Amino acid sequence: MKPENSSLKKQAREVQKGCAGFKLRMLNRIVNSLYGEELAPYNLTLSQLNMLTVIVQAGPLSPARIGKAIHLERSTLSRNLKLLDEAGWIRIKSAGRGLEVEITKSGEALYEKCIVGWRKAQKTLHKDLGQDGLEAMQTLFSKMT
Repeated sequence: MKPENSSLKKQAREVQKGCAGFKLRMLNRIVNSLYGEELAPYNLTLSQLNMLTVIVQAGPLSPARIGKAIHLERSTLSRNLKLLDEAGWIRIKSAGRGLEVEITKSGEALYEKCIVGWRKAQKTLHKDLGQDGLEAMQTLFSKMT
């Protein structure tokens, strides 16, 4: 059913043209797809690469610290940790009253391989956005975090 209320259509145009959340969500999907194409040969998503990056830099660490570092919802974090663990790229072990996540040798090898795909995606994004676009994105990120 097509809305006939012209006021409603006008409001929808306002959201589509001026909503920062709408535009950021669309941009996120486009960028995620770009990285997804390059990381697919490694059976890895961008979200999983981000998780591995945090683990490589700061691990071993708790799942909660991983989620906090990359602003990931608990359900998405749990699902991806389970997939990474089942693939043998991370190890989840008991640590006191909680859990601790560390990268495995297999995970280290994957990380070194998949950087090739990540760099290709970075190069494409740099070409598409230009230096000014990337710097603007970094400025926005810095202001929000």
